[in-house]
Amino acid sequence: MISAGIDVGSLTAKCAILKDSKLLAYKIIRVTPNLEETAERVFTEALELAGLEREDIEAIVATGYGRSKVKFAERTITEITCHAKGALFFIPTARTVIDIGGQDSKVISIGDKGNVIEFAMNDKCAAGTGRFLEVMANALNVKLEELGDLAVRAERVVKISSTCTVFAESEVISHITRGEKIENIVAGIHEAIASRIAALAR
Repeated sequence: MISAGIDVGSLTAKCAILKDSKLLAYKIIRVTPNLEETAERVFTEALELAGLEREDIEAIVATGYGRSKVKFAERTITEITCHAKGALFFIPTARTVIDIGGQDSKVISIGDKGNVIEFAMNDKCAAGTGRFLEVMANALNVKLEELGDLAVRAERVVKISSTCTVFAESEVISHITRGEKIENIVAGIHEAIASRIAALAR
């Protein structure tokens, strides 16, 4: 069976095409204000990568913030349920899932059948989310994908004490002005996110 899963999130849209649980192709694009158009585009581009036509797909499921805009999907499922099932598929012993999304963060407790037992979510503030990382990367004038490599080269961790993204950005700029190494600042940014997620998990 060939199936497609489409996740329209707050910042990116993803499409994965599978044949009998084996990944054939996937595509990730930035979300535009027109979510229906975004869903159509990510699906079309994933099909091209898989070398398939639309009629080859036997089932389409949508999830994510914009799942209701995937008009051609046969079914929609919440991202929390998808995280639980996906984690169990890849790691059968998994019992906790942490999702740092574009605009929110989630900690999900799952059972041995991939069922959601309970979850906690931070959706009131960008702190501890992908958007927080984007803002910090811009403040440091580095690419988002470079943050991980920079952090592991840190000599020490610079504390980022602000829990608000706007104030944290000002704090980062102050560290730059004082001549602090970017690597040390990035390590502090990562530690700040980890602390917020750990608090959510408790």
